[in-house]
Amino acid sequence: MENVVLEVKDLRKKFTLHLLEEKEIVGFQSVSFTLKRGEFLGIAGKSGSGKSSLIKCIYRTYLSTSGKIIFYPNGRNSVDLATCLDEEIIDLRYRKIGHVSQFFYAIPRVSCLDIVTQSLVQQGVNIDEAKKSAKNMLSCLLIPDKLFDAHPSTFSGGEKQRVNIARALVKEPELLLLDEPTASLDKVSRGTVLEEIFELKKKGTSAIGVFHDEKELRSFADKILVMGNEREIKVYENDNPR
Repeated sequence: MENVVLEVKDLRKKFTLHLLEEKEIVGFQSVSFTLKRGEFLGIAGKSGSGKSSLIKCIYRTYLSTSGKIIFYPNGRNSVDLATCLDEEIIDLRYRKIGHVSQFFYAIPRVSCLDIVTQSLVQQGVNIDEAKKSAKNMLSCLLIPDKLFDAHPSTFSGGEKQRVNIARALVKEPELLLLDEPTASLDKVSRGTVLEEIFELKKKGTSAIGVFHDEKELRSFADKILVMGNEREIKVYENDNPR
């Protein structure tokens, strides 16, 4: 398993609606795939097929109903993200796993520079070096210098999302989870973000991503997982990734 970073085995998610007499709703059924180091897996499928739910299960925002999510981080023993302790998940998020959601929830009275810097400090990076890298990433994602000390609660939607993306990319995670990261961005910002993701891919980061734009998805994905009902879920090779 030297070249494998993640194995998902027969993963399933159901939601129980307690206010509707314990009615169960299927999020997704029987998802299995292997992700190699430096590989990008795109997730496609119709609305409601479970794309975002799958990302959330891997990041452990959601608890999966059954199945395994075996993560093979460099320098550490393998760990099942579906069942490991909360403390281990938190540590892996700090040091090994990056995540970009569709929405950014601004932390009150914390500057955008401090938000991005903190991602590196949590990895053990010196504060001065962390701040330098954070400034560089924010600049690469087209956040003006004059906003570095401002609170993101005052930013536009696109600026907030770019801070959200910067926070995940700056630490160059081993595993990067992307849930429609560019959906709220303009064309120029989308192109800039995609270039930064591609640079991380070249450095060896493995990624799993849901993209609103199919062209964007196919420009990066080495493989594409198509979500659907249990019989329709499949993984196929993308012929022309970058």
